[in-house]
Amino acid sequence: MRTTQHKPALIHNGRSYPLFKRSTSPNSPWCVRVQAKGIRRALSTGTANIDQAMDRAQLVIESALAGNWQTIDSLRQPRQKPKTWPTIAQLITAAKDLPSKAAPNYSKDLLKLVATATGQPEQAAALLTLDVLTPPLARAFQAAMQGLPKANPDQPTPKNATANSIFKNAKSLFSRRAIAHYDRLALPIPNLEPFLAVPMLTMEADRYSDHPITDTTLQEIDTALPSQPAAIRKAHHAIRLHGTPPGQIPTATATKHAAFLKRWKLTPTHLWHHAAAAMLRRSGSMETTATWANMSITAAKWHLGKMVREIEPLKVEETYLGF
Repeated sequence: MRTTQHKPALIHNGRSYPLFKRSTSPNSPWCVRVQAKGIRRALSTGTANIDQAMDRAQLVIESALAGNWQTIDSLRQPRQKPKTWPTIAQLITAAKDLPSKAAPNYSKDLLKLVATATGQPEQAAALLTLDVLTPPLARAFQAAMQGLPKANPDQPTPKNATANSIFKNAKSLFSRRAIAHYDRLALPIPNLEPFLAVPMLTMEADRYSDHPITDTTLQEIDTALPSQPAAIRKAHHAIRLHGTPPGQIPTATATKHAAFLKRWKLTPTHLWHHAAAAMLRRSGSMETTATWANMSITAAKWHLGKMVREIEPLKVEETYLGF
């Protein structure tokens, strides 16, 4: 049984075993004091993750109370830094016994993540040790997937969703249950909290060109708009006719405008993307469209790229300008 009142603690056989840290550093591991058969010791769980620390402390307490102090060192061995951490390949081998049916996919994506980030073949990436899993490696993977010199979590690109899926699967190999499994196998795992905490990339659910607003829907909106308050009409026209980003509309008006569009399952952002699509049709220029709508060129290409048509060669008569 666990409690988190004041300080995290384990309740075992009616007795509380508080967990504590020896320093204020967020990376400092949790410790637990155990007294049994005349012996009292303060033992480190070897992890700053409270959930993993609880699981490890439970094993230590049960072993100590059973009088098996000699086994505690072996229980704690995975938390002590070895001379050499296991390789990616060794972890993948250990992960084969995880109960999750998706474990093979998790392993495949971890290997893909490391290979992509380091630029090495997967066979070579598998020989790297687990301490390679750091925030810089995660960001190098994201940058490679985005096709950018440096990862930009706020910039939508066509591969953001794929990058997030691979990263999420790779992180699943280090869940609480998985770590407990590696502990039982005496497979040491470094502190991967910084790696696991790297934020995912911003992901647009759908690009506009996949689900454009139809003319019929626009006509329905035009019919209903005159009955709306002047502020909503003004906001609607600012977005639709002037390419004003929804974020520039006053909050109170933006909320009401969003409620108006909700009946068509649309948002002001959908309307903004539609306005950009209309300007792209008029100008034929992605750069002009992006500037007009105050949108990044990357976002414009993401949402409107499929709508760009190749320009046909001029006809002879089109070269006469009437001068």
